[in-house]
Order: sequence, then C-alpha cells, then structure tokens
Amino acid sequence: MREPVKEIAVTPTYATATNAVATATVAAGGSGVRHYITGVVAGYLATASGTLTLKRGTTTISVIPVYNQHGILLKNVIQGNDNEAVSAELAAGGASIVGHVTLLTYSL
Repeated sequence: MREPVKEIAVTPTYATATNAVATATVAAGGSGVRHYITGVVAGYLATASGTLTLKRGTTTISVIPVYNQHGILLKNVIQGNDNEAVSAELAAGGASIVGHVTLLTYSL
C-alpha cells in the first residue's frame, strides 16, 4: 500500500539591494535536513542586466543571465546537500538601481 502524498509548503525568501549584490539565502537546516530549490524570481527596478547565481553552500550550480526582470520556475527541482545552505545571488545593477531576488524552496 502506498503512503499518502505529503503536502509540501514552498517558502519564499526575499532580498533586495541598491547597486550591490542581492542575496536570498536559506540557512543550513541541521543534520538530516535538505533544501530544494523550485524556482526564483529576480530583476531590477530599472533597465539593467546582470547574472543570477544559484548556489549550494559556496558551490555555484547555475549562472543565468537576467535582463530587467525574470521569473524562473525550474523544470527539475535542485536538491541541496544535507545540512547546507542554498542561495540565489543577483549581481549589482549599477548606480542607484535596485535589484530584487526571491528564492522559492521547501525543506525535508
């Protein structure tokens, strides 16, 4: 007999910065806890371009170009390692340009 499907709550983690890297981080959850990245929304509040870097701990797992504003739902969930943080870093957009990033995750 199959176990019933568990409901999983996706949690948004938001960060913003002006002319600096905007980093949304989900801290390590302790032994036995893994974070899963399901999507990310990132962009600038003015015309700008930069890169969005997804990380497991300090290891870069993906670099995505961002032009103005982007919403990215991942086709495959990115699994973090046991007891390790995950993050999304949006590069600085330039003088007085505000960047924002939201990392969508769940943890098990």
